[in-house]
Amino acid sequence: MHIDNNRGKISKAAVIISSLYLLAVVASFVIMLMTADDTPMSGIFLVLVTMPWSPLLSWTQNSFQLDSVAFNSLFLLAGGTVNSFILYKLIAFSAGKLKR
Repeated sequence: MHIDNNRGKISKAAVIISSLYLLAVVASFVIMLMTADDTPMSGIFLVLVTMPWSPLLSWTQNSFQLDSVAFNSLFLLAGGTVNSFILYKLIAFSAGKLKR
C-alpha cells in the first residue's frame, strides 16, 4: 500500500508566480515613491496591482475620515502581500490536484 502525501512539498510554480506578483507590487510601490512629487496619479499602478483592496481602502477612508499617504501605501502593500499568499495557495493546490 502506497500513500502519497503532498503536504509539506513546495510547489515551484506557486513560488515563482507569487514571487513575480510580489515583485510587481514592490516595483509599483517604488514607482509611486519615485514619481510622487511629479505626478498626481503616481500610485495608480499600486492601486491596479492590488486591485481587490483598493475599493476596501476607499471605503475605509470614507468611513474613518483617513487621508494619509503612509496609511494608504501600507494598506495596499499589506493587501498585495495577502494577494501573493492567496495566489501561492491556489497555485499550489491546483498543482497538487493536477499531479494526481
